Amino acid sequence: MNVMKERLKSALLVALVISSLVLTQINLFDGIMISEGSSAEVDVSSTQLSDYINPQSFFISFGGLSYTRVYDFEMQDSIWSETRPFILSCFLNHNRIDEINRESYIEAFSDRSLLIRMPLSLSIGQFYSLFSEEALSDDIKDIDVFEYLIREDEQKTLYIYDQTNEKYYKVNHSTATHDVGALVDGVLETDWIVYRKLSDRFSLSSTVDESYNQLNYELVPYRYDFSVDSILVDYEVHLDETSFNEDI
Repeated sequence: MNVMKERLKSALLVALVISSLVLTQINLFDGIMISEGSSAEVDVSSTQLSDYINPQSFFISFGGLSYTRVYDFEMQDSIWSETRPFILSCFLNHNRIDEINRESYIEAFSDRSLLIRMPLSLSIGQFYSLFSEEALSDDIKDIDVFEYLIREDEQKTLYIYDQTNEKYYKVNHSTATHDVGALVDGVLETDWIVYRKLSDRFSLSSTVDESYNQLNYELVPYRYDFSVDSILVDYEVHLDETSFNEDI
């Protein structure tokens, strides 16, 4: 009887050892293979670089010779969302691209307009590929762009500045339009505006005649929503206690 119990114990022990080996095989090897097979089917979202290539700054020209910089982040996002489709449409559907001089670029910004500066220079082809897979024509895709300039009165025109080669271009196209005027008015309706002179940004004294440059020292436009009557000030204060307190 004892011999039979010992044999059963031995057989049970062997069975336990074998089962542990089988389970170890499954967990260490088959488990890895299963996890590798399933991981290939997991949908991993790729990083969208277009979410991070955003403008560095926005400048609004009020027309005349003054402009401001937009500091409000929500307004920056709104401006970029509204103007980016227009910029991409210009690149894809342009009729022609003309090289212009610096003076023409400055003159374009002196009217009601929006200037967008990027954090780095990217070729138009590189920038466009972040948002679309369509191919651009050879005459435009290799131009590096550091600034985009959109004027209110030229709704199908885009100005660009190639800082790498110090060149300026005017891009004409025939599809989308923009509403820069509404953007300018939206900035003017904000509570806090810092007016800046175009001469400070472009050093106009070296690029335009003296009479034009002198006008840059006038901050325009001056905007008044109401007029204030003349105020009379009496600098005399009575020294007796009752009148003194009333005067103060």
